[in-house]
Amino acid sequence: MKKILFIISSLKRCGPVNILFDIIKYVDGSKYTTHILTLRSEEDDSRWNEFVDLGSTVTKLDIRGGFLWILSVLRLRAAVDRIQPDVLHCIGFRADFLASLCLNKHKKLSSQLNFPFEDYVMTYGRVVGGGMAQLTAWALKRHDVAVACANDVAIRMAGHGVPCRVVYNAIDIELFTPPNPLERQNQRAKLGIPSDIKYVFIFVGVLTDRKQPLIALRAFLRFKEIHPDAILLILGDGPELKSCCELIQGVDGVVFAGRVSATLPYLIASDAYIATSKAEGMPLSVVEGMAMRLPVVLSDIKPHQEILAIDPQAGVLARTGSVDETFQAMIELVGSDLIIRGAHARNIVEHELNSKVMSMKYQGIYAELMT
Repeated sequence: MKKILFIISSLKRCGPVNILFDIIKYVDGSKYTTHILTLRSEEDDSRWNEFVDLGSTVTKLDIRGGFLWILSVLRLRAAVDRIQPDVLHCIGFRADFLASLCLNKHKKLSSQLNFPFEDYVMTYGRVVGGGMAQLTAWALKRHDVAVACANDVAIRMAGHGVPCRVVYNAIDIELFTPPNPLERQNQRAKLGIPSDIKYVFIFVGVLTDRKQPLIALRAFLRFKEIHPDAILLILGDGPELKSCCELIQGVDGVVFAGRVSATLPYLIASDAYIATSKAEGMPLSVVEGMAMRLPVVLSDIKPHQEILAIDPQAGVLARTGSVDETFQAMIELVGSDLIIRGAHARNIVEHELNSKVMSMKYQGIYAELMT
């Protein structure tokens, strides 16, 4: 059988690791064996054992900084040579950069799960983040194939001299079964949400300027003037938490659940999903909400437009950064049939943003690189 080697920083539970898990879960075991090299020590909430249970061979290199980093590069090359993979699949900045330095004799591809010239700058600052983005573009030109998580990311990467194919980020739909009305009511009771509440919105994400939680909150407060019993669930933590708490002082109906290990119980209890981000790759938290048959209110960034272009009935777009248009979008959404819109949302995930489809598309690329 052919060997696929995945290189990634670590297996701590997060978006890129979840994508990797779903790719491997649906790999054709009659054709491929899967191997993983991680580049640094595991932290809490690692999925290492879950990958082993899938049948993958997992090896940790624990690459350090300084002079030891140079030695670690040699260790990486030696580890890859021992495995003798037919294809390398790199995920993340470290993997992309190191593979471009010392693994150029191997066929390799990279998954770009965000737009680095935007995401890295927002996360690490203009100097460090901008440098990382430039290095990413340099590295990807030395890969055989670069894969973008959305058409918008592919178009923008092409502007930096990196042509990309597109494979949508996706989720394992088997893990997301929409609730019936009784199950939703039971879950609301467990979370302390009164049974007579008509509209429960949910926001999921790190509370940073990139995710724009204050826009969602201000729009919700206006919505609450018309629907006083509405509730907004906010799942996440971050630097804007204090500002969010100050904004809602004396206001009932906003629940800060913090950073939770499982969003599913909160999605089950919700009627609609709201995302006001000003930058995303392909937002999996939005996709998870849609898989639970939640219609969506989304900022009009390109990835969100891309999702609703598949089926516009799944939700409503609002101008990014606009409290007024986000509020109007919420009003428009609840003025329609949420059940019908939710069915359209689920349909998008079943047919386009399903991890089985994602894995099959990657396997097609692996087979192409092996010929």
